[in-house]
Amino acid sequence: MTSQEFSAYIESLHLEDNYPGTNSIGYASVVSPGAAASGAERTSVSYLSPLLGEERFSLGADMYAEPVRRAAMEQARDTGKAANSGKVLLPLFAEEDEHIQSGFLMFVPVYRKNASLATVEARRANLVGWVYASFRVADLMSDIIGDIAAEVDIEIHDGRLIANDTMMYDPDISGAGGNPRRSSATLACLK
Repeated sequence: MTSQEFSAYIESLHLEDNYPGTNSIGYASVVSPGAAASGAERTSVSYLSPLLGEERFSLGADMYAEPVRRAAMEQARDTGKAANSGKVLLPLFAEEDEHIQSGFLMFVPVYRKNASLATVEARRANLVGWVYASFRVADLMSDIIGDIAAEVDIEIHDGRLIANDTMMYDPDISGAGGNPRRSSATLACLK
């Protein structure tokens, strides 16, 4: 994928109108093609939009080296369908500060043009990279529930276990609040 193709793709998405809550969209290319069978596959983040602030540190990163991201990348590669990662801290490889949030990434595989993709082996052999979107869960939930946030109490956890280390979203994490809630829900994302 060229930078012009990536830019045209991003423009065609109309992110603000069609995909609220999207933090960024990127492209990770396969650096070691055909190495999936030996477990030596490597990637490099080639393009990222928007390229702002701490996000610039993601360029060149090998996302495949991180187990949570790699699991989703492998699932997307082998199925040919979009796959979500488990809980990650965003932005990638930034120093800790107040702007880091829990989030997840959605990966979509990109294969060679006109390649046969009938088997898992064929999909692995013809993979050239992944387009991915990153989502900060608090920002995503703000875009989804907007003004009713004060009326509902929602917790979101990664996986089946409901615990502090699986917490991805809880607007009342500070224990403050004081607003009466009309409804409450705790969601555990099943894998």
